[in-house]
Amino acid sequence: MGRQIYEKTAREILKDMLLEWDIQPGQVFTAARALQWFTDHWPLLTKGSIRAHLVQASTNDPSRLHHPSTKASDDLLFKVGPGQYRLYVAGQDPAPIRELVKGDAVQQLEQGEEQEAESDLSEFEAEPGSSEFLLEKDLQRYLAENLSIIEPGLCLYIDEDDVRTMLTAVVSTF
Repeated sequence: MGRQIYEKTAREILKDMLLEWDIQPGQVFTAARALQWFTDHWPLLTKGSIRAHLVQASTNDPSRLHHPSTKASDDLLFKVGPGQYRLYVAGQDPAPIRELVKGDAVQQLEQGEEQEAESDLSEFEAEPGSSEFLLEKDLQRYLAENLSIIEPGLCLYIDEDDVRTMLTAVVSTF
């Protein structure tokens, strides 16, 4: 379990945000708007933590399976697109994803997560000097594009079969 910075948990604060905004069924909001709200009201919470709570609260986001502490009370949002959410409507929306499925469905789920994460990357671009990354893949991409941070003049040798291996090796040295 993560550490708690404020008297309220991030889950409780997310619920407070939705109440304050008076979000109506079908009304869409963006992750960027939520991040700004948290920055304005609860500045000690990191952007990565806020994004993780949006994922955990999104009933149809396959990445919520990586949150073992997800409860039925977390079934708040429905992800309608990259970085776009609306309220979850029980009975109208598909049943929430809460547990890992077996067999081919796992492989399809993982492939869907990779494609979705890649489509979401533009929303989570790290700025030079940043130390916050949503996924390891984000850190790998950031390092590949900013190798001069590691050593001036350092450049990436690109061999299509070995790029992922090389980036993983670079990440593991940190």
